[in-house]
Amino acid sequence: MSKRAWPGLAAMLMMLAFVPAVWAGDRHECCCAQCGCEVATKICRLEKDEKKITITCWGIQDEDFCVGGPNSIACEHEECACEEPDPAGKACFSPKKYTWREWYFNECPQMFTKRKLMKRTFTKKVPTYKWVVEDLCEACKSETKTAQLDPGIAVPPPPKLPADVKILQVSASDEEVE
Repeated sequence: MSKRAWPGLAAMLMMLAFVPAVWAGDRHECCCAQCGCEVATKICRLEKDEKKITITCWGIQDEDFCVGGPNSIACEHEECACEEPDPAGKACFSPKKYTWREWYFNECPQMFTKRKLMKRTFTKKVPTYKWVVEDLCEACKSETKTAQLDPGIAVPPPPKLPADVKILQVSASDEEVE
């Protein structure tokens, strides 16, 4: 190595010596999330919440209607429209002939039923559970209650955590867990 490389190498080694001190200064210790105490451990706590779900139900509604049999023409009428002059007197219209028919209806109509698809939606609130990681001291940990499970509810599995994280017990009744 040349003599010119030694000052650069020394400067780099000094910078590397200060980096761990800076990183250690940026790191803050675990503080309790509730009281701010500086001695806290991480715990997993089950939290209960509610979410809204929408349920869609489908059904059928019957509707009756009639269809007449073959009809026949009774008589044909012909009339004229637009024969009168414009009431304001500004426009001139030519008369127009139109034709319409009267029908003889068959006396034997048939009744049919059509089924209409009906949609109905409901919104319902249901309980939901999730695991929450918190930093708590021993005093706050003893006061913290975990979620009370409704009867018949299965506990979701806790998340995979390091060995130093403790899990609070979950109870299925209103009694406090120690």
